[in-house]
Amino acid sequence: MKKKTFAALMVLMLLLLAAIPGTADFGSAGNMDSPAVLELIPQTPSADRFWSVSTRYTWSYAPLFFKPDERRTSEKQGPEAADPAVNTAAARLKLPCATPYEVRWDSGWDPDKILVSVWKSEVFDHPDRAEEFLVDTKELTDEKIDLMPDCVYRFRAVWELDSPDDEIGEADYYVVTEQMTDAERTAAEARSSKPFSEADLRFLTLTIEGVDCVLGTTTPQDLINAGFYCYIEPDGCVSIITQEDPYGYIYAYTADDRMDSPILSLNAFWAYDVRIEYCGVVWHDEEENPEDEPEDDWADDVEGEPVDDDEPWGIWAAMAPMTDKPFYVEESVEGISSTVITLSNGREVSVSEHSSPVSLSLLPVKGTQSKVRDF
Repeated sequence: MKKKTFAALMVLMLLLLAAIPGTADFGSAGNMDSPAVLELIPQTPSADRFWSVSTRYTWSYAPLFFKPDERRTSEKQGPEAADPAVNTAAARLKLPCATPYEVRWDSGWDPDKILVSVWKSEVFDHPDRAEEFLVDTKELTDEKIDLMPDCVYRFRAVWELDSPDDEIGEADYYVVTEQMTDAERTAAEARSSKPFSEADLRFLTLTIEGVDCVLGTTTPQDLINAGFYCYIEPDGCVSIITQEDPYGYIYAYTADDRMDSPILSLNAFWAYDVRIEYCGVVWHDEEENPEDEPEDDWADDVEGEPVDDDEPWGIWAAMAPMTDKPFYVEESVEGISSTVITLSNGREVSVSEHSSPVSLSLLPVKGTQSKVRDF
């Protein structure tokens, strides 16, 4: 499976920066000294998110500031899918029924190929006859998969070498599923149906050229009715073209790739010239006068005034007084700052910023079973 367009664009941007004198050559070198983390996002709010670290892998990468042909290798040994050790150590992902999930990768690049094998969970009772309980093995050609209860899934991810500074390797990830009890399913459905509070809506609303787009409520059809042009890309992404800037693309995602379904994710990273507001911060406003902007405070720094690097800025400063507890902003190697805000009903919204308008994603409830377990 090809790497996401987003990751490819970020790599291209960093490579272009590397051509500027005095700029370090990062590329993708040294960004991944071990495989990425598998993340599964349910497409129904009654199921939990799930993360899995690789249980076994072989890995090779070029370290930062590497010499020509210099690479470092590492290896991790772990159990096979039918090994009882998997049954003992793996966290369970409880499902109400067959559940669609989106496959994502954290802390690293997407793999180039994913092979998924699934066994019935009875394989743990007969590990010497694993093939008898093997249901299927196939290559994952998109980023979605239907998970069944009472199964063992092995995701075998492969990173292929495209250039000397790329990471290369193979890693296994295991997901063990269970059937929810009737009581657990009832509790999950009640939890997922809780409405958002008025305070929640502030974090779920992105105002695009004066039109409010509320995650979990607004549909692409609503934006069409408001004067935007929307169309569905082959991969299911909805491209939104704004009224004032035909090049101001914004990308949206719904649970079932339909125009009349609520938007669950918005990516406006490349809509630089579109008037967008989030939590009171406006990225582009034609009424603004650049001559009225305050002067840079670099002189204060030169004169020795104390500078607090931890002081919130931009949207983070605007969001700080809206939360009843501190939140942690993390910056990735691509320069993307992001945080996750927990809403009143237990669901979460992921907020990211890249010196540009934001990217928002409404996430399901994290759930007690959604955690990384190692072997």
